[in-house]
Amino acid sequence: MSGLSVTVIAMALAIVGSACAGPVSMRLASARWPERAPTAALVLWQAVCLCAGLSLTGAALVAGIAPLGEHLPSALLTFWRNAFRGRPFDGLSGWRVLLLLLAAVIAGALLVVLVRCFVLTVLRRRAHRQLLDLLSTGAPVDHESAAADAEPPTRNVRVLDHDAPLAYAVPGWHTRLVLTQGIRQLLDPAQLAAVIAHERAHLNFRHALLLLPFHAWSVALGWVPGVRSARQSVAALAEMQADDAAVRTAGAEAVASAISAVALSGGGTAATARSKELPQVGSTAVVRRVRRLQQIKPLPRWALAGVYALAAALLLVPTAVLFLGWRPV
Repeated sequence: MSGLSVTVIAMALAIVGSACAGPVSMRLASARWPERAPTAALVLWQAVCLCAGLSLTGAALVAGIAPLGEHLPSALLTFWRNAFRGRPFDGLSGWRVLLLLLAAVIAGALLVVLVRCFVLTVLRRRAHRQLLDLLSTGAPVDHESAAADAEPPTRNVRVLDHDAPLAYAVPGWHTRLVLTQGIRQLLDPAQLAAVIAHERAHLNFRHALLLLPFHAWSVALGWVPGVRSARQSVAALAEMQADDAAVRTAGAEAVASAISAVALSGGGTAATARSKELPQVGSTAVVRRVRRLQQIKPLPRWALAGVYALAAALLLVPTAVLFLGWRPV
């Protein structure tokens, strides 16, 4: 099969991957439109980061394995046949072997860091839940507002006897939603209902799982500015997505006033209902959250469609390019 030059394919993938990991991520992190559509923006962020990893790994893989076939599936099949015979690098020059090893190192390092972060997170959550069960009570939280009547508000809620106004969720198979006595005394029933709805949204949207790859990549590639920007932006967008879910239950006024009350109280965190799995979100982010709740202007449908289409293209195009045939080397 006649196709593009291997050099063209590898260079195109390398350029796309580098752009997504660097300038594209930094530009997306500084954009203001994601505040108007946090769900769509989170989908786009995942597509950008997956495209970066897939493209950079694919560029080295294609350039290294090209002599073994006319497209990636046939080249990989030949490679594994050679490996089964004990000669995996037959037909490959030294620099192609180095590129192949580079692809393996990139993919392997990201996978190892991801698995390590996952295991450590699971262990920390288990220890945290056990400690919470010892130190907290399952006492009901009083709700008098209509906002709290839509769903049983105290399911899996634990109350800590602590003066600091805190609320957070511990995700996992056995979730916990934690409130302190401080936040119960600080907020009125409508605000407390908003906090609980916000935290339940973190659990329902699986934000801990969403953020885990970004945390792992920031550990492995924290020196890349775009990677750091991605983690911070995704954390802020997760808060906004949970805010929007709470608005549907408790109303925008209750959510905004709860965020402001906790921020002004000087509690342990400037964000109201923030999971312990999420990175710290500073006071600037809190101001942005309150402002957007007071002036919600969702993106028009055509713009949302464009964001989702772009996310799909970022995933499909590099994948398709990897399976294109190339001219024999």
